[in-house]
Amino acid sequence: MSGGCRLQSLLIAPELNSLSGFKDTCPQQVTGSCTMCWVSAMSFMAAEEMHWPVPMKAIGAQNLLTMPGGVAKAGYLHKKGGTQLQLLKWPLRFVIIHKRCIYYFKSSTSASPQGAFSLSGYNRVMRAAEETTSNNVFPFKIIHISKKHRTWFFSASSEDERKSWMALLRREIGHFHEKKELPLDTSDSSSDTDSFYGAVERPIDISLSSYPMDNEGKTISSPVVCSQDCSQ
Repeated sequence: MSGGCRLQSLLIAPELNSLSGFKDTCPQQVTGSCTMCWVSAMSFMAAEEMHWPVPMKAIGAQNLLTMPGGVAKAGYLHKKGGTQLQLLKWPLRFVIIHKRCIYYFKSSTSASPQGAFSLSGYNRVMRAAEETTSNNVFPFKIIHISKKHRTWFFSASSEDERKSWMALLRREIGHFHEKKELPLDTSDSSSDTDSFYGAVERPIDISLSSYPMDNEGKTISSPVVCSQDCSQ
């Protein structure tokens, strides 16, 4: 071979060529060898696999619900405020999980989200017993691997709803890292409930080295988009 080496179909599918910018040939870096082509393509595929989507800055709830590929889950939850003045407030928000990002809207017909954030770096979903009140009976929280990042609190309308949200959030994060599916059995029996939460609440084994650091060694914040006020 001369001038280039041809990638085999098992390395990169034809339909990916138009998306990735790869051609079916690449400059031959080592005479008589396709090694560098193979490494380049594999590096590209690995980078694609590790890519976390960034929340869209402005999209309506209904438009998001009809995006290609659908959404993981959507529905109403109470969300804890994010500032000192808002900490005791839990406004009702329409929440959508889409491609490992969380969006929350004032209603299911809102033209833009109140805010949105990526699940990148978040590695645990747990019940938030410390936030339980007469008005928030079924709270849960999404925790980042770094304590310097915000913990997000939501509250569901029932035990079954909380289980459903927590399981889907855990699967969105855990499946990406571990390639495993979690059972979504939301049985009401105490033994099944304990087993369910035991599986869902365990931390996901991810490394801080997987995330970009600033000059002080702190993880750079996961992308957060606020069209109005993230405290809401």
